[in-house]
Amino acid sequence: MPNPAVATVDFYSEQGSTFRRRLWYGWSTKTPDQVHSIADIDEMYDLSGCEAAMYVRTYDRSTIVQRLTTEDGGIVLNAELGSIDLYVSAADTDLWLDKKYRHDLELTYPNGDIIKKYRGTVFNEVTNTREI
Repeated sequence: MPNPAVATVDFYSEQGSTFRRRLWYGWSTKTPDQVHSIADIDEMYDLSGCEAAMYVRTYDRSTIVQRLTTEDGGIVLNAELGSIDLYVSAADTDLWLDKKYRHDLELTYPNGDIIKKYRGTVFNEVTNTREI
């Protein structure tokens, strides 16, 4: 059974285009069906000292096609309190040849705890504007 604390977030990408997305990590006193925007969040979590990693895999999960980490600059934490910024270069997304991938993102806290926070599908629009 999936962990209910892991949010499902789907992304849309364009092959050969820069991929930048921002996620927010906070808490709300509202029920999940009442949270529709950042305005519904009571407070953002401070991610100082945390590290993060996100893998994008083929839809069957057999192959890693992209690694994003705080160490390689693919993920930046706390640019604004509670923000998780994702980045993949246009050159890297140009190598995304499939229409669907899976992803998950985990946070590693300073005390060593590892929490899977987000998972979902990356829907990739395969482009016609390429040399291949």
